[in-house]
Amino acid sequence: LVDPRIRIAARGSITRAGRVVIDHLAVDAPAALVSAKGTGEDWGAESASVVGTLDIPDLSRLHALTHQSLTGEGGVAFSADWNGSGADVRASAEFAQLSTNVATADILLGTSPKLRLAASFGVDGRVDVEQLILSGKEIAMTASGAFGPEAPGIDWRAQLPDLAAVDPSLEGALEAMGRLTGTPDEPAATVRFTLTEAAVAGYPVSAGQLDAVIKGLATQPAADVTLEAQIAGLPARATAELLFEGPGAIRIDPLELQLASLVAEGAATLKSTGAAVGEISASIGNLADLATFIGKPLTGAVDADLSLSESGGRQMAEVSVSAVGAGLPG
Repeated sequence: LVDPRIRIAARGSITRAGRVVIDHLAVDAPAALVSAKGTGEDWGAESASVVGTLDIPDLSRLHALTHQSLTGEGGVAFSADWNGSGADVRASAEFAQLSTNVATADILLGTSPKLRLAASFGVDGRVDVEQLILSGKEIAMTASGAFGPEAPGIDWRAQLPDLAAVDPSLEGALEAMGRLTGTPDEPAATVRFTLTEAAVAGYPVSAGQLDAVIKGLATQPAADVTLEAQIAGLPARATAELLFEGPGAIRIDPLELQLASLVAEGAATLKSTGAAVGEISASIGNLADLATFIGKPLTGAVDADLSLSESGGRQMAEVSVSAVGAGLPG
């Protein structure tokens, strides 16, 4: 990580018993993958501190470490104090010409996001976040609180003021908030998404709210999800239990959906290939309820069964439909 011309200056002492105390440590690596400058005090004593900066002139050169296709440049200023019970860390980071090569992330973060963090880390695994602030082009996020043994949790909040910047078919603003609780071995989280003055594919969405309770984050994540909204003036509700079964695979079982007189239920697995496999049954008690979506003022009722499968890497679907009194008025 460092340049061969790295310069280190140190001052300290060593006892006959072999105890080393570094009173001062300075590191300067001016032309490295990560250029570093800093000073340390009292290393080897009961407490120690370090203050420094990291300059990263080319983020793409860190691919082997981050496993992310990043480009751009960045800088980090940091300080840390250690004692017998843990460490206090403060850091701020700024980036320029940043690109993650992930379309949604690049839209949200922009090319010059900023991150500030003030936190302390206990030897028992407890993390106290005094302040975390992320400022991007289309996203703002804050967090504070405590995570770990006997800690109340870390609360976070994020705002996306313009969903159209992420997807042109969306309108309105999104606010997300949640809490991270538990311990590093057994973390859990709750999340709430709220839509304001929103529309999806031109259909207005009001009172839109999605709640999720997430468990097993350290092993096999699972979530209970509930969605409630008014879509084009019709009441909508959906519930699902999600289980992340492996790389890119999500099991949804059960899935229940209601939109006016439309009722659907079933189970499915979303595979890493993007295909879905499962069985879903649905009934529409009054087709007139869905005239806005169908595009015609139909009458009658419909029952349908949908079977989803994958063949040769392609999504396959079989549908059986039965209707009673279905047709156009008159």
